Amino acid sequence: MIKIIKLFFLLALVLSSCQKSETPESVDLKEMMPGTWESVSIKVVVNSVSNTDSSYVFDVPEKLWKEKLGVQPVKTYYQAEENKFYSEYIDLDGNITNVERGKWYVFGDTLMRVTPDATYQYEVAISGGVGTFKSMMDWDGDGNEDDEYSGVQRKISNYTK
Repeated sequence: MIKIIKLFFLLALVLSSCQKSETPESVDLKEMMPGTWESVSIKVVVNSVSNTDSSYVFDVPEKLWKEKLGVQPVKTYYQAEENKFYSEYIDLDGNITNVERGKWYVFGDTLMRVTPDATYQYEVAISGGVGTFKSMMDWDGDGNEDDEYSGVQRKISNYTK
């Protein structure tokens, strides 16, 4: 009887290992990032505004991007060669108003962007060509990295210009 029970558990173990996992496969961020990404939305929970007890939420959904920010969605180009990136900020008339350049690095699920002025780290989750970039940062300029940033970007091309 014990042999039959052991055989049953062994068979159940073999069958369960052959079934597909229901958890999504992890994405190799270093492989996924190269290409062109476009901002979709931003949400920032600003804590202790200017070092006070106040807080607020800055929320820009996709449909209100141009209205709230007065610019086109930001396009960021990640180049695999030398890990360079640049982001273009374009006004509503199609004029480039600013370009941010730097290097990008990946550590597990973390994307680090290094520019001459700052270094940012984002925890990135990608599914279906859409990435959610989360970070703690000093959004309100009060000297404390206590603001919760969450930005959504869509990969629009595997190529950069």
